[in-house]
Amino acid sequence: MKISQTHRMSLVFWIALPTLLVVLGITFYLQNQNLNSFINIESLPPFFIIILVLGLLWTIKLQWTLDQKQFSFIYRPFIWKRKTYALSDIQKIEISKINPLKDFGGWGLRYSTKLGKAYTTQGNTVLRIHLNNQKILNFTAQISPELTELVESLSKKTQD
Repeated sequence: MKISQTHRMSLVFWIALPTLLVVLGITFYLQNQNLNSFINIESLPPFFIIILVLGLLWTIKLQWTLDQKQFSFIYRPFIWKRKTYALSDIQKIEISKINPLKDFGGWGLRYSTKLGKAYTTQGNTVLRIHLNNQKILNFTAQISPELTELVESLSKKTQD
């Protein structure tokens, strides 16, 4: 059995969009208050920064695949080359609930001394992978009966 999931930062994008647009509007208003023209050269850098931030949030995409032999993932635009871990490199796999704000300080590519690296986009469910080298990786996951069944069967294999 092979499970693949794709997750985007859509929730964070839609929360950030109105916030950044309001900031942009206020910036334009304050910088162009006494001028007759609408666009001032000094108001362009904040505009471009906001467009870049929104573009980054829009392009973030986590894709992972788990099967009987390996786990692989890619986290664009931060990780372009697919990373793969053989089942022999994995000590334990589990599905876990987290609080992204408390446990990792938010969503995205995060690190916690207690819970390891997190590649999260939204939600509070992660696929937690304990590697043989004592590293822990957390990936946003959507629970399904197939995923639960595969994780349970792989947990039995890694314990043997």
